[in-house]
Amino acid sequence: MIGKWKNLVDTLQTDLRSVSSEAKRRHPAVKDAAERAILKLRSLSAANDKHINEVIARSDDVIQPFILGCETKNPKLILISITCIQKLISHDAVPDTSVTIIVKTLSDMHRQEIELLRILQTILLLLTSTKLLHGETLAQAIAICFQLHSSSEHTIANTAAATLRQVVAVVFDRVIQEGIRQNENASAENEKMGVCATDAYLLFQDICQLTNWEPPYWLVGVKEVPRTFGLELLENVLVSSHATFTDQKEFTFLLKERVCPLIIKLFSPSIKHSRGGPKPSTTSDSNLFSVCVRLLRIVHCLLKNYHSELVTECEIFLSIIVKFLDADKPFWQRTVALEVLHQVCSEPALLSDFCKSYDLQDQSSKVFHEIMGAMGGFLQSLFTGNTPASQNGVASPIHLGQQPPDSIIFSLGHTTIMLSALPSMRSTFKPLLLSALEKSEAPPFTDGYTLGVTYAAILHIINSIFQSHNLAESNSDDELMSTVSEMTNASWHGLLAALSLLLDAAQDETARELVLKSHQDFASLCGSLGIDVARDAFITALCKASLPPHYDLFITGVKHVEDDKHLVMLSAKNIQCMRSLLSMAHCHGKILGTGWNMVLRTLQHLTWILGLVPTDNGQLVPSPSADGANVVKTAALSADLPIICSMLSRLFQSSQYLSEKALMHLIQALCQLSAETEASTSREKSLFSVGKILETCLVNLSRLHLLWELVSAHLLTVCHEKYTPRRTWGALALTKLLRAAIEADHSLPLSQNPKLTTSLLGPLVQMCEIRSEDVRLKQLECLHEILNSRGHTLPLAAWPPVLYILGSVVTAEHPSSETVVRQGFLSQHLLVNDFLPLISPACIAQCVEVTGGFGLQRAELNISLTAVGLLWHISDFLYQNHDKITERNRENEECGEIKKQEIVSGPIVALRQSFISHISFDTLWISLFQRVGDLCIDVRPPVRKSAGQTLFSTLSAHGDLLKPQTWNIVLWKVLFPLLEEVKCLSSTAPDESLERPETNTPILVHHSRNTACKQWAETQVGTISGVARVFQTWRKILFTLDNFFGAWELLLRHIESGALHPTSEVSTAALSSFHELLKDNGTHEGAPELWDVAWHTWHTIGHRITHTYLSYPVEGGEDLPSQNFLTSLMRIFTLIYPKVASRFTREDMMNFSKVVRGVAAVPIGPDLPFVLSAQDCNLTPLQSSILVALECVDQCPDTEMSLAAHVIMEYLVLGTLSYLPPPVLGTPALDLLGKKLAHQTRMSKSEESVYIALGEQCISSAVEIYRSRKTEDSIIRTHIMENIVKMLRGPLGLKYSCPSQSTWLLCHSTLLSVIEEGVDTACERASEFEGMWIELGKCLEEFLFGDHRPPVNLTYEERMSHEQLDVRMIRLIQEQILPRASHTPPSFISHVMTLLNRGSVHATSPQPLTTAELYNPLPATLRATDPDAINTLPLREQFAKSCFETLLQFSFYKASSSSGDVSKLALGTLLKRCQEVLQNYVKDEKLSGRCPLPRSRMAEIAFVMRAISSLIGSLQARRDHMTQIDVEVWDHVVGLYPYLIDCVTCNSNEVRDTLKEALHRFRDLLVPPKLATIETDGSDKTEIEAETEIARPEEVVPDLNNHSDPSIIDQEGVSSEPVSPKNGNSEGEENKKKFVITETELKTVDSEVTENEQNSVLNPEG
Repeated sequence: MIGKWKNLVDTLQTDLRSVSSEAKRRHPAVKDAAERAILKLRSLSAANDKHINEVIARSDDVIQPFILGCETKNPKLILISITCIQKLISHDAVPDTSVTIIVKTLSDMHRQEIELLRILQTILLLLTSTKLLHGETLAQAIAICFQLHSSSEHTIANTAAATLRQVVAVVFDRVIQEGIRQNENASAENEKMGVCATDAYLLFQDICQLTNWEPPYWLVGVKEVPRTFGLELLENVLVSSHATFTDQKEFTFLLKERVCPLIIKLFSPSIKHSRGGPKPSTTSDSNLFSVCVRLLRIVHCLLKNYHSELVTECEIFLSIIVKFLDADKPFWQRTVALEVLHQVCSEPALLSDFCKSYDLQDQSSKVFHEIMGAMGGFLQSLFTGNTPASQNGVASPIHLGQQPPDSIIFSLGHTTIMLSALPSMRSTFKPLLLSALEKSEAPPFTDGYTLGVTYAAILHIINSIFQSHNLAESNSDDELMSTVSEMTNASWHGLLAALSLLLDAAQDETARELVLKSHQDFASLCGSLGIDVARDAFITALCKASLPPHYDLFITGVKHVEDDKHLVMLSAKNIQCMRSLLSMAHCHGKILGTGWNMVLRTLQHLTWILGLVPTDNGQLVPSPSADGANVVKTAALSADLPIICSMLSRLFQSSQYLSEKALMHLIQALCQLSAETEASTSREKSLFSVGKILETCLVNLSRLHLLWELVSAHLLTVCHEKYTPRRTWGALALTKLLRAAIEADHSLPLSQNPKLTTSLLGPLVQMCEIRSEDVRLKQLECLHEILNSRGHTLPLAAWPPVLYILGSVVTAEHPSSETVVRQGFLSQHLLVNDFLPLISPACIAQCVEVTGGFGLQRAELNISLTAVGLLWHISDFLYQNHDKITERNRENEECGEIKKQEIVSGPIVALRQSFISHISFDTLWISLFQRVGDLCIDVRPPVRKSAGQTLFSTLSAHGDLLKPQTWNIVLWKVLFPLLEEVKCLSSTAPDESLERPETNTPILVHHSRNTACKQWAETQVGTISGVARVFQTWRKILFTLDNFFGAWELLLRHIESGALHPTSEVSTAALSSFHELLKDNGTHEGAPELWDVAWHTWHTIGHRITHTYLSYPVEGGEDLPSQNFLTSLMRIFTLIYPKVASRFTREDMMNFSKVVRGVAAVPIGPDLPFVLSAQDCNLTPLQSSILVALECVDQCPDTEMSLAAHVIMEYLVLGTLSYLPPPVLGTPALDLLGKKLAHQTRMSKSEESVYIALGEQCISSAVEIYRSRKTEDSIIRTHIMENIVKMLRGPLGLKYSCPSQSTWLLCHSTLLSVIEEGVDTACERASEFEGMWIELGKCLEEFLFGDHRPPVNLTYEERMSHEQLDVRMIRLIQEQILPRASHTPPSFISHVMTLLNRGSVHATSPQPLTTAELYNPLPATLRATDPDAINTLPLREQFAKSCFETLLQFSFYKASSSSGDVSKLALGTLLKRCQEVLQNYVKDEKLSGRCPLPRSRMAEIAFVMRAISSLIGSLQARRDHMTQIDVEVWDHVVGLYPYLIDCVTCNSNEVRDTLKEALHRFRDLLVPPKLATIETDGSDKTEIEAETEIARPEEVVPDLNNHSDPSIIDQEGVSSEPVSPKNGNSEGEENKKKFVITETELKTVDSEVTENEQNSVLNPEG
């Protein structure tokens, strides 16, 4: 058994025992029934049934004792019984048959007035716990409740009232449950009302009857009910059972037939009542307030829940309520009517139904309009005093200062109303009067409560209309939307008046905030519904409230405060209204439409008042420098100022959420406001409109295509204004907006939307027409940022406008400032470096023009230099992208680059045309070269230099891309005009020091560039070099041009002009270019005329340079041609000659010789240490180049005419530089030489050494050529050997007097070599070498016996080596000349014998020593300081031996006439020499006394003795052949005998030994020889010619050196005192002059050459 049932059984058993115990005596029936029940319960308990309550309910055994107990009059027993009955009822354990008995029992108890409260409880339990009470039983039970409600005891009456309310509710709830059951079991038969519905119907009908004080039909026994209680029961039923009354027609009938008439009837006394009328005469209910309140509550219920069923009745009710608001009604009545209206207005659907049912119907009254009018009138009456607060003693006025601290005050005029709290849509409003059901009279209330109710009603009306509008929009309900529109039209006048009144009267911020919120909402609603008049009216009211009263909203562009004495003060109300205005515009901007004009005008006034200025993004912030004299800054203003600024920013930022139409309204309003501001005459104009245009557009970039045309046109107009701040701001706004638009993400990328791109850039292009610097700077900054951030995304259509803008910066018509140029160049630099691959070929050409323009501008030098670098970058780009550009041009030609319709018509037609057109690749190059060429003649030297380098580097690097016709244009339109222009400008440049124009002070510049002339010279250098480099680099391409010869000739003409320029820098560079140009790579092999032009150019340069110097010498050498220049000139010849060798004539060779001699004659000057050749430290580069040039002429194989002789002659002429000064070259006339020497400073040792080195090198080269070509006819005919000997004669004759000792040593070896190489040829062609032998004799004599003394510092070893050189010369005679005496001139042989005779005797001077010189060979000072010096005198012993041996060797020639002559001459000379030595020795020996003669004299006499012995031995060998011995020889030999006898007395052992040997030899000579005749064997000879041969020296001549005398062979320690030549330097100069090669001394070069030709070759000046 479940626990609750067990407890029930236990409780019942306990109660039954109590009943049984109480009734055992007086009520045995009760006792017996109780005992049976106990047994019953025990049996049930033992059965353990889960549903024991149902078992109990099946029989009345258990309940019977309790019913019987209630019938007794025992209170205790009745209490126990009624309590147990309630338990059984609550546990649903009452049998169905017992319900009626229970009700009857309760009725009896009611009549007996026993346990009345328990009766009410039991009835309520029967209704709520069981469903068995219906019909009459139910009516009886309810009647008991009504009867108890009339009890005099308040507890019973109140409990009965509460029970009745619950009973009525339960009855009607049963109807609902019954209806549910019927719906579940729906059938056609169930059309009748159910049992529960019938009970409810009868109950409700009787309630209406009782309320109307009429007898009931169903509740028998109920006589009357208080009207107030009946109205309450009706209200409860109507409120809780809405479905019952609307779903079942019977109940709807009751509403129309019972309830509404009852209400109307009961309203009649109230309607008729007025302040001055009679009071109601109702006797049953004199409490008019209680009835009126309950009636209005029912009316509200009917209006709210049953208006669709009671359309007509509700119209009446609404009219009644509106009439309640009349001024003649009691104040409480008007207030309670307002409470009802407040309740009604809080229902949006209800209001819309009322409007649809009445206002939209033609035949119906305008209920909604009347309601709004009545409410507005009532509100106005509150502040106009038409409602006395003391009326009916329910209200009293409240004045300022009397209110509680937390109260809310509304004050207008002299009326002040206080509200304890503000109503709102979210707060729960409890009506004061409608809730006072327990009051019989109206409770006290204030005007503030009434105002609050009215306020809340207005708020709810606005909210209801707003909600209905939202619902209609969400459901797309057009019918509802039209209803809302009607409601709005009907209400806006009243609402505007009411809200404006409340806003004016509100003194509290919270109250104003609520009013302003309503204001905003309704204005938004009007805008949404398209009621523009209403919307603008609300906006205007709000705008007026936002500004001080004296402000006129319709005046713009000027400040209202013109008198500083009148200050502007913004009240808290103004600030709050302004915030509300901003909030409304922020939240409802999409519906403002034309209302934006008023809003923006108000905001502009606000910014003026607050001193707000726009930032770069258009946002407003307080200006740090704003003048606050015209505004009083309160604490509230200071606190709200940041908020207002933030709201202003958010307002325009929220425009991104506006529709396109709304956004256009906003932008149009801003533009209109800006135009009005511009048209004003104020000196200070507002920036508000411009700043907000920027801010609005920035947040609407995705829709900028809708606004751009309007906005850009207006901002351009602003940029033209004269008022600087607005103009600057217009430029800022336009450029910032453009940057943002370019950088924004578009649905179609800009790279694919050229139309949009050109539309955006159009205004930026139009800004070029504005000359204001601030505008241009903004324009260029914008362009740079666009390129920097989005340049890679720009389409092709964007680049022509970009380049046009940049080009306008450097246009010649309107020069820009330095700042503008610098800013513009940033973009150009970025474009060239990063975006060339993105632009079309036509734009590249335009880019070249613009870049060139930046190079030509004069504002900033660095920009010009950088622009030149950009042009070089462009050239690299063209080179690297040749194929791409060509392909793009081809595509453009086929299909067009972009269709014309895709490009909007911009302000510059040329932009579009230049964009569509295409341009060839070569045209791009030509444009580039022309622009760089223009920069090459800029007035600024750095620009010229940089441009020149760029031009020629570009041509050199990328010329292979140019076609021949393009090259032709480049040559004749760029390069040659550039050369000519630079030449002209250089020639006219002033040669004055540069000065600053502003201070006239010198500019600190290097001296090489301190004049304009020098700077132009540098430019000319670069230009000539560059053009030559271009020709050299691309000669293969240029050679194919038709007019290449003309170009070549013109170029060489310019080079010639440059080489002859007075500035060494230009001339040297011209020659370098000439040299560079002639570097052959095989291109000109088939074009000899080109090389002929080059040769003539070279000759012209060389001739004019050398002729000028040689003819017009200058002092100091300042204008001398530089060594580098001359070196280059000679090197160039080595390039030219191989190409012209085949056509090189004698005249050309003579011209060449003139140039070479002139070049070599130019002094080196002070730059000698810097010009020495790296290869040979003794030769300058110029001298090396001269040698190379001569070698080139000699070795060139292409020449038809051998020029070796000419080359050798040039070498010989240059060889004279080894001992003669340079000016003598080419100037044989001594007078001219004197002039040269007069103007020439003395040559330094270093300079002299390089000329010596050159001369020596030339001598060696000449001999080398001669040795290789000595047998050639041209060499022989031109007497080259003779000229060589003549040239060598000079330094050999000077010997120690030569400037360098190496010279005569070289000449010595050279002479030996030449003689050895050429003697055979000279003997073979003796007739052509006669002059040579003469020169050779002179050369030998001057060298061996010249007047030259060795230098003081010459060592002994050096003296001995020099003596060996003399010996080598004698051996040359001995071995090469004398054996060929038969082929040499006799005079030469005689001269040679004379020389040998002179050399065979020891001597320290050319002449024989005197006695004084013999014993005093040194000066006295030297003898005093060095006594041994006398023994160091140089005696050429070996030389003397060699001469004597040679004489001895050739003393026995007797073969032929010529040989005999040589032998005779040699022998005679030898004997004569011996005699002289013997004589001198004997004489000196006698004079010396006891002092020995010098060792050299003793060696000499010993050598002579041996020679005599050898000679006698040779004669003795030929005693038998006397025909071979000349008689005179015998006589000479015999004649020596006396002299030998004189020498017997000498003291020298060596001499005595040799004398003894010689005397022994004379023994054989005492017998004369026999003459013999030799017969021939029949031949033609009469003498044996075989005997005429000379005895070989090794066989006949004894070895004179083979002796044992130590005095002869010991020569160590011997030294000689050098003897200075006589007359010092004057003798050297005379000797030098003696060896000058003149034209009369030179032989002819060729037998066919005419006399004039000879003169021109050998003497250029002749």
